[in-house]
Amino acid sequence: MPVRLQRRITLPAALACLGWFALGQTAEPVDLARAEALARQYCITCHLFPEPDLLDKKTWTSQVMPRMAIRMGLSPESVNQHPEADALWKSGRFLREPLITKADYFAIVEYYKAKAPEEAVAQKPVAPIGLDFRQFTARPSRFRRSVGAVNMVRIDEARRRIYHSDGINKFLDVLDSDGNWVESLQVGNVPVAFAENGGDFFLTMIGTFTPSDIPRGELALLRHENGAFVLKKTVLPKIPRPTHTNFADLNGDGRTDLIVSMYGNNIGRLSWFEKKENGDYAENILLPRSGTLSTAVHDFNGDGHPDHRRAGRAGGGGNVPVPQRRQGRVHPANGVSGASALWALVV
Repeated sequence: MPVRLQRRITLPAALACLGWFALGQTAEPVDLARAEALARQYCITCHLFPEPDLLDKKTWTSQVMPRMAIRMGLSPESVNQHPEADALWKSGRFLREPLITKADYFAIVEYYKAKAPEEAVAQKPVAPIGLDFRQFTARPSRFRRSVGAVNMVRIDEARRRIYHSDGINKFLDVLDSDGNWVESLQVGNVPVAFAENGGDFFLTMIGTFTPSDIPRGELALLRHENGAFVLKKTVLPKIPRPTHTNFADLNGDGRTDLIVSMYGNNIGRLSWFEKKENGDYAENILLPRSGTLSTAVHDFNGDGHPDHRRAGRAGGGGNVPVPQRRQGRVHPANGVSGASALWALVV
């Protein structure tokens, strides 16, 4: 399914096929003009209309349309078979009652089956990716785990350090500028972002790198004590697959607030967390849907106050509510106006 059209349909193919066979197919002849009108009516309620030539006939009929049946409430039993069924139902992304009749659904299936090519349309040729970096020299690190997965690399120019995460063994590794091992901290989660703010270090951990709707993510506070990193506390527990954390005083109270991109899967959100006087954080949701990868904090409009921009996956475009400063307090606002602006950069 084209990336720009999919909404994280990660139900296994076997479950999609279960829903497909449970529906049964109609043998009645289909009016393709009416079927196209139905496709244009229903498909655009969630995404751009997908032209049939985007995929080959087999992919439409055996992969995409069975998954669409689940999304449109035609196969709730398929959701019940998923290991995260409870989380999927709670997400509100899956319907318990049909959005469309079976007859209309199968008419749409026949439309794509009739109009799609037998084989996928060939992609335009692209230049091969080479390793001829004229401005850089590749040099292997001297540190390597026998079995591991690199989920993050961050360069600290001031300290001449490289921070590296191992998602399988759940370590934060620190290397020097020559790639030699300096220290490792086992964090019990999968680090994906590392940032310093005010002398403290914050480790954003996604919980599980593979798509999931069970909130296992965390934001942890680290400090460097006696020459080594120490995990001090979990600032935000059980959040949906966070990928990035930013820092700014959004309401002018002198305390640094957090902007956390919780990419999620079917369930996710973009939120700012107001730091209270007692050190706790209060969540304020900016965008109540999944897909945000990161944010940028900058005074984009030159008014002296921090603004935000977000980068996320396709489907998350457009303006979203953002906090605005008015007389020293933060108020919700829709779209772009006044002191703050939050734009979606679709990637």
